Amino acid sequence: MGRKRDNHENGDGEGEEGYANKRQRSTVNAETVTYLEEVIAHLKTVTDEEEKILLVNNVLEEIQGREVKIVSDSVCSRHLEFLLSSASIVQISNFFESFSDTNAYIELVSGPFGSHVAEKCLIRMESLIVKADEEQYSAAQKCLTDLAEKTLEHMYEHSTDRFATHMARRVLCLLAGQNVLPSVGKTKAGQQNQQQRAKGAATSSVAIAAGSARFPDLIKKFVDTICNPSFEGAPPTELVIHPFASPFLQALVKAAASVDPRFVLRLAPTLLGGASAAATAHANAANADGSTGGGGGGGHGGAVKASRVLEASSATAVADLAGDPIGSHLFEVLVQCAPRSLTVELYDRVLEGRLKDLILHPHGNFAVQAFLASLQDKELFKSRVFRELEGFVGSMLTRRRSGVLSALVSASERLSVCQKELCTILEAALAEVASPEFRLPLATGVIKPSLAATLMCLDCPFPLLGLKTAGSDALSPPSSSPLLPPNPLSPYLDHPYQGPAGPAMPRLSPLGCGALASILKFSQGACREFTDSLIALSPNDLTRVATDPSGSRVLEALLKDSTCPARVKVKAAEKLRGRWRFVAATAPGSYVIEAAMSVLEGGGG
Repeated sequence: MGRKRDNHENGDGEGEEGYANKRQRSTVNAETVTYLEEVIAHLKTVTDEEEKILLVNNVLEEIQGREVKIVSDSVCSRHLEFLLSSASIVQISNFFESFSDTNAYIELVSGPFGSHVAEKCLIRMESLIVKADEEQYSAAQKCLTDLAEKTLEHMYEHSTDRFATHMARRVLCLLAGQNVLPSVGKTKAGQQNQQQRAKGAATSSVAIAAGSARFPDLIKKFVDTICNPSFEGAPPTELVIHPFASPFLQALVKAAASVDPRFVLRLAPTLLGGASAAATAHANAANADGSTGGGGGGGHGGAVKASRVLEASSATAVADLAGDPIGSHLFEVLVQCAPRSLTVELYDRVLEGRLKDLILHPHGNFAVQAFLASLQDKELFKSRVFRELEGFVGSMLTRRRSGVLSALVSASERLSVCQKELCTILEAALAEVASPEFRLPLATGVIKPSLAATLMCLDCPFPLLGLKTAGSDALSPPSSSPLLPPNPLSPYLDHPYQGPAGPAMPRLSPLGCGALASILKFSQGACREFTDSLIALSPNDLTRVATDPSGSRVLEALLKDSTCPARVKVKAAEKLRGRWRFVAATAPGSYVIEAAMSVLEGGGG
């Protein structure tokens, strides 16, 4: 959360231009600065790993006793950061031992420059520990134990500090043996996580599996500390909305889920304001079997009995947390990692009757998406959740909540329930919002909206299909060269859309396409209308869909994963004949071509 350095300070400590004239700002003597600059320049020319380690060892011996001064310096810390990215686990462990004094360690992790050095060391250790020998692994374990103890001793200070919190989160990653960091805002990874959530996947970059933690005993100490009634500092219910502490707690929940689902049951009442002796007893008594397994676990058994860990929590306060701009992220992570029994209890005590209001909330709608993606209980979804939302599908379309709609469709596909009812409701809702370009005449003379086109262009500022050539099977407009075949994508390239690098072909809706891809996996008795509307698109529109990063997944789902008859798949593949050259020239289209060829060769797969 939040940048640790300004944009002009980003980099890997390689002495880029911009730092060349900053020696006057260094608090370290010029001789040391010059020495480090010369070492870094030489290190960049070294390719042998053993020679790099020897060079690192020489530098660490040279600066021994001055580590605190150097890592706190704006110039030297950059050089040291780059140097330690080539260190061995033993060297990293020895480096942290030089900060054994509590005050020195706090200065290291809470400083704007030292925190970067420390975090880079842990990133390096993370890449080495997976292939470490017994000596290296033992050094890593000792080092991480010391770092964990220091963090536990001052957990409140470390979690709430702007810089130290990053170090504390990175320690949890190493203890868990996987990436438990929260997703950062508007980045490519964040966008991918939103799409994964809509498709029913966990939003963490690595799936959290119980029993996968590298050092479970140390993670248990973190859980014990935060759940301790005598926890020093602010109450955990205040930390969940702290801009720096909340991401740390998100990482802790994921790390706890990697040890045992019961740890998440212990954390839930503490973080949601319902900590009590009874809640702790219920959490400790829970069985870590299929009924309490993580929300992403396999199997969709019958109804699961709700846990009782939130009996003392205020439903209103928890619902408010789900709508808080900071706390909502923690709520999402709790839902994603929650055992099935806790998911049922959250709906029973908090979410039931509040889903519609949360969907319309700018932050709460993401909490609903996470809840729908984590649902594993068929009966809960069929008899309660779907019944609460079935009359709200139209509002999801008109109020631009395509993410929730996509998560709802994915839940129906994943659990194999309510598919026919959902398609019927969605057909009527899409007919109300369909653009005139998508209302195509049928052979009977009836005008019917294209469900597939409307869904794939959901929330787009203008129609992206049916441009100039809707309903036409001709390749148009003609090519400017008689030696080249006409380009069926020309109408879409000519559309007045400005991309980051100038005029570009706009993209179809990722969430709308994701929903349609899930619908195509429904039984044909449920999704027949959607399949027919996709096949009814003109060849040029299908070419446009096949070359789109999101649209291509729709055609892949149709050709590879759908339950439609073989003749329907063959018809879709045949419509791309004569256009394969343009489709194959794009990265998304190459996969469509592969699927189409398999269909044509196998007569429908």
